[in-house]
Amino acid sequence: MTNKNTMDFYRLYKMIQANRIFWLFCTLVLFCNLIVQMTVIQGQQNEISRQEEKYQELRSHWKHSPDEQDASHVFEKRLTALETFRESLPGMANLSDKARELLQFLHKNRVTSGKILFTPDRKDELSLWKYSTTLSVYGTYEDIKGLLSDIQESPSLFCIEHLSLAKETKQGQVNMGLRIATYCR
Repeated sequence: MTNKNTMDFYRLYKMIQANRIFWLFCTLVLFCNLIVQMTVIQGQQNEISRQEEKYQELRSHWKHSPDEQDASHVFEKRLTALETFRESLPGMANLSDKARELLQFLHKNRVTSGKILFTPDRKDELSLWKYSTTLSVYGTYEDIKGLLSDIQESPSLFCIEHLSLAKETKQGQVNMGLRIATYCR
């Protein structure tokens, strides 16, 4: 019987010897997995646990010390600022004046554009009217920078909602897509 057990172990040893590269590769993969587990994954799990504890500590602090008075004060302050802004806006806009102002900016900066057509949009949540227009403007880069500067400094509260630039092939010309808006009470 011992001879048979010895034979089985000997045959097993010979099979392992015959497939030595395979078993070395499996052992190497096992050790690499263990090393990654001990270094990277364990470190990340420790960091996650630390972050969860920190979050729970902050959350318990927020639960126990609500600053409702400060929050309502901040809300009232922002509401007052919004009302002040709303009151500073002009009444119903004379859009021909706004279009004329925009045309002056275009001519001053020597750029060309298509028609200026303002479309109204009622913003009920703020009790405001929004008038917006979309333009395609052509000119040199410097002229377009001047136009943008004039629009930003305009007292008519022009808001630049969208801006895109594309270089044209002829003599340094730039094509600018521009959507601007103005607000009124």
